[in-house]
Amino acid sequence: MIKRAALATEPPSAQAEVDSLQRGLEILRSFRNGEKSLQLADILERTKIPRLSAQKLLNTLTAHHFLRYLPELDRYEPDVSCFVLGHALRASLPIRCDRLASRQGSDHPRPMSAVRRVF
Repeated sequence: MIKRAALATEPPSAQAEVDSLQRGLEILRSFRNGEKSLQLADILERTKIPRLSAQKLLNTLTAHHFLRYLPELDRYEPDVSCFVLGHALRASLPIRCDRLASRQGSDHPRPMSAVRRVF
């Protein structure tokens, strides 16, 4: 008899994670607020992922439009798939970003900073 996987109602254990996906997400998280792009050396330093693995992951993230490679600068920047995910998150937030902006004043430079504190 084949056992079916349990529904994802509880946080997964470390054993249930996919290592390559985890490393790819680490690369995406290596971008900090205010940074437009990163060089490979920055990504390697922040993630501690081996160079060859990082290059393969970067190729995959680029192929799926999570990152864009800028050959003239030899840098990577977030691409449209990150925007799509961010837009979906924004639409699902219980507190709308425009209300946050109005609470903090329309001239506040970073209305999303309050959202970060929630998570």
